[in-house]
Amino acid sequence: MIHEIQRLNDMGLSKRMIAKALGCSRNTVDKYLADATNSVEQAPKEYKAPWSERVLWTAVESATSRGMALSEYWELHVVTCEATSDVPYVSFWREYRRRFPNIPIELHKIHPPGERCEIDYKGDSPGLGFNRSPDP
Repeated sequence: MIHEIQRLNDMGLSKRMIAKALGCSRNTVDKYLADATNSVEQAPKEYKAPWSERVLWTAVESATSRGMALSEYWELHVVTCEATSDVPYVSFWREYRRRFPNIPIELHKIHPPGERCEIDYKGDSPGLGFNRSPDP
């Protein structure tokens, strides 16, 4: 409801119109708008890890946009660098998501037909891997 009050206020609606649209009192609208302006003034700075300044994030984004996995980039460039060798992968991944929140996490492999064949071997057990009792 707070976000809706802020959205309607940004559209230029009066407090009375906002209250009527949302079915609440004008005092409630006044309270939430006052709280929103106070919280904007006192908003904390966005956290950045101290080690993150030693990473060239444009190179990371460029590599991942070309199809390199983030874990592979971390193994090749971050762990091998002496300045960032103590950075765990989870911390690196979190900082990456903070800086690039709109980049999709999924990696889709798109290959032209007939170019590549991928086989997943099931193993030695018969059937589809279900545990079945042998027939008597």
